[in-house]
Amino acid sequence: MLLAHAPAAVQEEALARTVPRHTPFTLTVSGRLRAVLAQARTCGYAVSDRQLSTDTLSVAAPVTTDDGEVTAAVSAVVRHGSTSVGALADLVRSCGRAAGPPGALRLDPRRLDDVSGITADSFTTAAHVAVYTAISTLPQPDPAEHAKNTKWLDRVLATSREQARGLTATYLHTLVQVCPWPHHAPAYARMVEAEHARRRLLTAAERLVHTVHDASLPLPVQTVLAEADALAAVVDDIANRFPPRSGVLPR
Repeated sequence: MLLAHAPAAVQEEALARTVPRHTPFTLTVSGRLRAVLAQARTCGYAVSDRQLSTDTLSVAAPVTTDDGEVTAAVSAVVRHGSTSVGALADLVRSCGRAAGPPGALRLDPRRLDDVSGITADSFTTAAHVAVYTAISTLPQPDPAEHAKNTKWLDRVLATSREQARGLTATYLHTLVQVCPWPHHAPAYARMVEAEHARRRLLTAAERLVHTVHDASLPLPVQTVLAEADALAAVVDDIANRFPPRSGVLPR
């Protein structure tokens, strides 16, 4: 993929070299290779079908800057016959867009002002807690500057690693790819809030059940009533957070 977008002199130098034949499918003729490079530029992805080993299929896509300059590439290697070239091409092209500024820089921290109802504790994984904490505590970047580089995202990653040391830049790009539209931030937050409410309700209910069956309690009645009140408070809070909408059955 990188050779397909390299300067012509670099391509010609590479094509002039002898290509070792790894399998019967390895392309070694310079004219055929030149056509493959042209096809990769046209299609937006490059295919290696059993050219390095007879049981693998690989597809690669470019990572570009805002100006369209190819700076890197992403690829996926699977067992030959396990999927189609088209499906794999769609995957790597999506990853390529997410890995470069057109995808990754779409993350708009100003949308935090539109998000309500959640905190870092609303998330279930340490990675998500760390990333949300970093995003919500770091000073927001200048929008124009943020559109040009990844400096703010680099600070988010560095700050997140203080809580979750295994985080990588690829993980942040994956989050952007899964939730790529900044204007959907309130909807994403609502989904997180709903799942957090479900966990809170389940935890409070389980505590009440365990308390009811705990024969070792010195004051069983008072303790059970206290847990029942705690469950009722959770239910009331959830009801306030999620008021009934028109057309649904009353709670």
